[in-house]
Amino acid sequence: MITLPASQDAVALVDWLEVSLLAQNTSRISDTAIIDVFSEADLDEDPDALLASMHQTVRMRENIVGATYPVERQGLGYSRRGDWKDYLPYSFMLFTSLNQSYTELNYGGGTANKPAELFEVLASKAVERYLQCSVIRIGAPRRKPVPPSFPEALTYTVEELGEIVGQRDLERHNSGDDGVDLIGWRPFGDARASQAIILAQCAIGTDWRDKRDDISLRMWQRHIDWHSTPLKGIAVPFHHQEGNSWRETATRAGIIFDRLRIAKLVDTAALPAPTKKEMMHWCEKRLKKVAKLAIEQR
Repeated sequence: MITLPASQDAVALVDWLEVSLLAQNTSRISDTAIIDVFSEADLDEDPDALLASMHQTVRMRENIVGATYPVERQGLGYSRRGDWKDYLPYSFMLFTSLNQSYTELNYGGGTANKPAELFEVLASKAVERYLQCSVIRIGAPRRKPVPPSFPEALTYTVEELGEIVGQRDLERHNSGDDGVDLIGWRPFGDARASQAIILAQCAIGTDWRDKRDDISLRMWQRHIDWHSTPLKGIAVPFHHQEGNSWRETATRAGIIFDRLRIAKLVDTAALPAPTKKEMMHWCEKRLKKVAKLAIEQR
């Protein structure tokens, strides 16, 4: 197993359990082993109560994600259902989001660029399947066929969606994306505007809360003169906590696409081959850093 996260909430602890199962040779971890780690760590909470919270969280994840959830309850313990590569979308998001609980796995010096772009591709698949729509990844850095400069990308988007160019009377810039990484739309097939549209932000950093207000529909109305007001959304690679935090995020950022929802919508087979290859390569590099957190080495 790897070292415990700083947080003792059930979401962080189940992430710890999943990583310990998927990233190491251990294929099964017993309840007794988990209690032993809790007891040795001298945590504030009662170990049995923490384990009970973990049981509840694992059941919820399994119920939401379904067949693409990589962990299962087995007797008085937990086992992995297969190799992490067999559950690539879930594994990638789990490994990506470890920065939320481990400072040793924070991103710095541009190391977030690759996982952020891969997550945007994954999130675009989730939006596409959820709304049964087309999706343009407009977030920087943009890839073909989307033009690299922001003004040209906006023109491309308008043409694809069949909407109208906005007044474009804002500050001009080429490299940014004004808070929008993905634009999804579901046309009627009659070449007329007024359609379901969603503007979505993707966030993998620890500053994700600050990004919940990044999308300004009023500003985007200056970019594109929408016939019908778009929805907003946010995609994150972690299991978003329910309760007040969930309500806050939904109120500020719109529809929430978290790890559980994305993993339910997108399995490994849905990923483009190049994306799958890049994702596996990044995960393998990430696991080398995760290995340094093994309890035996500390």
